[in-house]
This record gives sequence, structure tokens and C-alpha cells, in this order.
Amino acid sequence: MNASAPRLRLTSAAAALCALAATLSLLACSTGPAANAGVPVGASPNFDPYPSDGSPGVVPYFEWVDDTHFTMDTWVSRAQCGSGAPTVVAESATELHIHYAITDRDAICDASEYNVAYEFELPEEATGRPLQITVTAEDLKHVDHGTLE
Repeated sequence: MNASAPRLRLTSAAAALCALAATLSLLACSTGPAANAGVPVGASPNFDPYPSDGSPGVVPYFEWVDDTHFTMDTWVSRAQCGSGAPTVVAESATELHIHYAITDRDAICDASEYNVAYEFELPEEATGRPLQITVTAEDLKHVDHGTLE
């Protein structure tokens, strides 16, 4: 007797359901943007990298949107070419760390500097004030610091 594996025959409707299930499974596994990622927003009118009084500009610049959201304005060159949206984590009740991770190592970058701004949701653990903020970027030794009053 010649035994062979049973054959499974799918109707077009069953095949469509299988394809849909596979797609939904992939979507469910996709992480998408990090929950703590900054969302690009328009620049703050209060950000002035070249103050008229001759004092050095403050980069990055932080300000409150409301009780649970804040923005960061900075130069795109500081955001590290090829990086994704920066993410924020609470290091303690009064310290935040914003980090740019490289997501595109083949990015073509220009040398121009221009303002970029991100809005972040304040991590629940960050309950103290003022908040000391450290900004780092993957593969970049420079570290920026700021304060959110």
C-alpha cells in the first residue's frame, strides 16, 4: 500500500481567510513606534538659538505643553542623521533621558542645520520638579543637557 500525506484543499474563501489571519498576526506582532517616542511638532516661537543679547543659544530648548506633555526644540544636526524619533525614559523622579537611536545607517545626510521639535508624554515616574534632561544619540559622543522647570 502506498501511503501518502493527506492533501489539504482550500477553497478561495478559506484561502482568503488564511491570508487575512496571517496578515493580522503580523500586524499584532509589529511594535510600530515606541510608546515613549517623541511626535514631530512645529517649532516653538520661544526657541531662539541666536539670542539678540549675544548670549549663547540654548540647545536643546524644553517647554511644557500641559501637565503631562512637553516639547523639545533642537537642531537637526544634533538629532543625528539616520535616527528615528527620539524616545524618553525616566531615570528617576527628577531625571529624564532622551535618546536618538540610529534606524537608517544608509541615510544620506546634508550639512544644513535647521530646527526640529518633538512633543513627548511625560513618563509617570517623573514626578519631581525641576526635571534634569540628558539628550544622547547613538554613535555620537556629544551629550546635551537641559532643564524643564
